[in-house]
Amino acid sequence: MQSVRFGWRTVWHPISTPISDNLPICSAVMRAGASPGYAVAAMRSMSGRARSIGSCQSLPSTAWIASYMGAPIIIKDKVVGFLNVDSATPGFFTQTHADRLQAFSSQAAIAIENAQLFEKGLHELDERRKAQARLRRVNKNLETQLERVKSLQEQLREQAIRDPLTGVYNRRYLEETLTREIARAERENLPISIVMMDLDHFKKINDSYGHSGGDLLLKTLGKMMLTVTRRSDVVCRYGGEEFVVIMLGAPLHIARERAETWRKTFESLRGAHNHAKIQATISLGVAAYPQHGPDGPSVLACADKALYLSKNAGRNRTTTWTPDEK
Repeated sequence: MQSVRFGWRTVWHPISTPISDNLPICSAVMRAGASPGYAVAAMRSMSGRARSIGSCQSLPSTAWIASYMGAPIIIKDKVVGFLNVDSATPGFFTQTHADRLQAFSSQAAIAIENAQLFEKGLHELDERRKAQARLRRVNKNLETQLERVKSLQEQLREQAIRDPLTGVYNRRYLEETLTREIARAERENLPISIVMMDLDHFKKINDSYGHSGGDLLLKTLGKMMLTVTRRSDVVCRYGGEEFVVIMLGAPLHIARERAETWRKTFESLRGAHNHAKIQATISLGVAAYPQHGPDGPSVLACADKALYLSKNAGRNRTTTWTPDEK
C-alpha cells in the first residue's frame, strides 16, 4: 500500500486495487477539487496494465497512464479549473512534484483572476465609452433643441416688436426704446433727435388705389428707412401712416439734414400697382433732447407738433421745432 500527503488532505489507495472498483480517477479529482481547501493534489500509482476509468466515459483514453497528480485552480473559494499531470512510469511523482504543482496552480489562479479582472475592466471601460457616447448624443440633441427654442424665442420676440407690414419696429418697442435711450443720453451726455414723418394724402391714396395701394406705399417707406438710416437709429411705425426715427448721438441740425434727404429720396420713388405707378410724398417734423424737453414723451410731442406745422405749410417738407412755435 502506498500513500502520499500534500496540502490539507491525503489521497491514497492500494496499488493492487482496481480503479473502477473503488475510486475512479475522475471521481477522486472531482472530490478533491470541490473541497474548500487552498490546494489539493492527487497522486496514484498503478501496477501492471492500466485499469478502466469506469464512470468517466467522456474522457480520452488513459490506458497508458501509470501515475498521475492533480491540483485544483481556486479563485475566491471557487474551483474554476484543474491541473492534471500524467506519467506512464509507475510511482513517478513525488512530494516535490506535488508542491511544485500546487505552486503552479496558485500562480495559475492569480493569472486567471487577473485576466478576468482585466476582461471585466475592458468591459466596464467599453460600457463607459458607450454611455459617454450616448450622453454626447443626448447632449447634442439637447443643444440642437435649445438652439431651436432660442431661435423660436427670437422669432417670437421679433414678431412682438416688429410691424408685420413694413418690417420696422412697432409702437410698443418705440416706447421701451425711447425711455432707455433718453436715460443713456443723459448718462453719457449725448444728444438725441427724434424725427416724425407722415405720408401725405394717405386717405386719398387709399380711395384711389385701394388699401393694397396704401400698403404698398407703407412697405416702400419702411424698406427705404431701413436702408437709409444708421444701424444705431431706431425706425418705428408709430401708427397708421406715421413713422418715428430715434437718432442717438445726432444733434438737431444733423437730424434735420438727414430728414430732408429722406424726404427727397422718397419723393423720387415710384411704386408699381396694377400696371400703375404710385408716387407719394412725406412731411416731417424734427425735435431734440434736451433742447425741446426733459424726457422722451415731451420731445416726441414736439416732433409731432413740428410735423403738424409741415402739414399746415403745404406738406412735403421738413420742419424743425422751435420753442416759440404755436
